[in-house]
Amino acid sequence: MLLSSCNTATTPLPLPTDIVLPVSTFTPEPTSTLQPSNSLATPTSQSLSQLQPLSLSEFDARYSTGDIALSKDGKFMSVVSKDKLENNKTVWVWSVNDLNQSLAGYQVVLDDLWSVAFSPDVSQLAIGGKGKIIIVDWRTGNITDTIELPDSEAVQLEFVQDKILVSSNFKDKITVWDLSRGEVKYSVDGRVGFYQHSFAISPDGKTLVTGDLKGIQFWDMATGQNTGFREGTDSGIGVAPATVFSDNGTFLASTGCGEFAFEGCSSAKILIWKSDSNTPSVVSGVHPSWINALAFSPNEGILASTSGDGIIKLINLSDGKIITAPSMELPGKLPPENLFLVNDISFLSDENILAVSSSDGIQFFDIASMSWTPNLQFILSLGYSYTITSAGDNLNFRREPSMNGEIINKLHTGDWFGIIDGPKIVDDYVWWKVKIADDTEGWIVEQPGWYEFNP
Repeated sequence: MLLSSCNTATTPLPLPTDIVLPVSTFTPEPTSTLQPSNSLATPTSQSLSQLQPLSLSEFDARYSTGDIALSKDGKFMSVVSKDKLENNKTVWVWSVNDLNQSLAGYQVVLDDLWSVAFSPDVSQLAIGGKGKIIIVDWRTGNITDTIELPDSEAVQLEFVQDKILVSSNFKDKITVWDLSRGEVKYSVDGRVGFYQHSFAISPDGKTLVTGDLKGIQFWDMATGQNTGFREGTDSGIGVAPATVFSDNGTFLASTGCGEFAFEGCSSAKILIWKSDSNTPSVVSGVHPSWINALAFSPNEGILASTSGDGIIKLINLSDGKIITAPSMELPGKLPPENLFLVNDISFLSDENILAVSSSDGIQFFDIASMSWTPNLQFILSLGYSYTITSAGDNLNFRREPSMNGEIINKLHTGDWFGIIDGPKIVDDYVWWKVKIADDTEGWIVEQPGWYEFNP
């Protein structure tokens, strides 16, 4: 048992084994609606603006990240992100076996950028945001299709086949698109929260699962016909469900709220169904607020969860024991009041590695060693101003980010600067490009205790 030696946070709850219960006879009102067949437009010569490659540490210092997507073969990872300095929306692709440098990065001109998904053949990305879904060849940046979404958005995206794409929007609609025919196959109702796990697709691609206030709905992927309903316990599923299948389809998990407070959920719960059982196991008190994301490990031994508190929990599915991952927040980070958020989680093909998307970029958690990678994090942040402390007096202000760079000036206690670029990792030091009071630009090294944040 991978986590059997860890302290339990709840009483272990055995999961249903071989009991197969009949599907509920609950029948929802029909919601499938065919959309106009001219919903898709195919541009002929458009492409996204390409960005310079970055190491993962440099990327984490510059970008806050959102939705994570893994390719079907497990070799590639994509993430949507926002530039911390200028708020530019971007999408990036990495090889999960080599994080020394990004494979591709593109600026995406959308007001809001929400979601990303790899096509099954890994040749394309679907990128979703406010008013539009873009289908792009991620190796070249060439746009192959565009889906216009007037007065709508694509909060979550998933491919079923190379030309079948599923999206969700904040009007609580889940839409299935046929890209080959340039039309919508159907739409169904489903609660959509502010994160990218409101619907789930079974591993065989035959079943679509959506949430509503009382439970989860099952739909035939090919036809859009409702095939069943599973009721949540007590107060149901709630207004912001996160739902996910395990890789082999053995488990289905969704979230709910076990205890409500005046402004929302004060105690979250996770419902776990096994096989065709209609009765879930319930894990209560996992987080003190709505759960943003769930992820099963590839061997189906662990279920990871995260919520608005930025904490990650790991549930051992063999005995129900729960452990808490060490915090990702860096002690001494300036400014200290920055709100830290975990936005998405996903296991890599290595069952011990959990990819975590956050307001501080991407980190990887190794369950076996209980450690985070990359272990290089930054105290200073782009776009903020600082003052030199007595410990940093006589600081070298250089023309280039190197110990051999020309010294432009010496900076002293009380001198002010603002960070405008970086970081660069040179000579085993972290370098930031800064602008000082007289508007001169140059580079300084990051050292603990040398700077204090200017509110």
